Amino acid sequence: MKQMDHRLARKLYRYETISKYQKKAKLLGYQDVDTVVFSFLNTRLLLSILLFIFFSIVTDWNYIVALLITFFFAFVFTYYVFNYRLSKRARKLEKEAIAFFEVFTLSLESGKNLIQSFKLTTEHIHSGLSSEIANSVREVEYGKSFHDAFTDLRKRLPSDTVQNVILNLVEAYRSGGDIISTLRKQIDFIQNKRVMDLKTQINQIPIKISVVSVFLLIPLVLLLILAPVILQYFGS
Repeated sequence: MKQMDHRLARKLYRYETISKYQKKAKLLGYQDVDTVVFSFLNTRLLLSILLFIFFSIVTDWNYIVALLITFFFAFVFTYYVFNYRLSKRARKLEKEAIAFFEVFTLSLESGKNLIQSFKLTTEHIHSGLSSEIANSVREVEYGKSFHDAFTDLRKRLPSDTVQNVILNLVEAYRSGGDIISTLRKQIDFIQNKRVMDLKTQINQIPIKISVVSVFLLIPLVLLLILAPVILQYFGS
């Protein structure tokens, strides 16, 4: 039944649209990306149709207004389901990466090989990043090459920073480079990036406060200015 629904959905939506959201669903960590994507597309389509009909009736069949509202809803719905959650997951992975790769580096320095270090680290650190890496390690143990397994891992991580760490790790392993030195540099880079991100957020606080203050103060000032006129009008 599910396969038949998927076949119908593939005829309804463009291949490019399906592929785009499949990649995003994979970056969010979903396994059954087809079910996630088609559920999202079908829900968005159904709600958009209902909203268009509703606002067409409410606005006395003003199709332009109804269409604009429908497009706005589709944009916001798509942003929340994928873009917002991807951004949130990327920040979470970057935060988890510091602790994970510090423990992983210590394990390498103790003399363990790459796979042993990954297994030891994933056993002691429980996080989203740890789970993704543990899956890749299992793929290697089942016969997949390290390069292929960890290249596929990069496709499941929405953070460019963490992707670069994995890429540099794979390249260092393939070329026989100093993996520990490479990891130290990557950890320092992630830490510096987090500090810069925090500074940016702190610098944006006055701007956000100013915007909120403007929206709160303008109605208050208008009320104070117009209050005597309003009182005089109702008093008379």
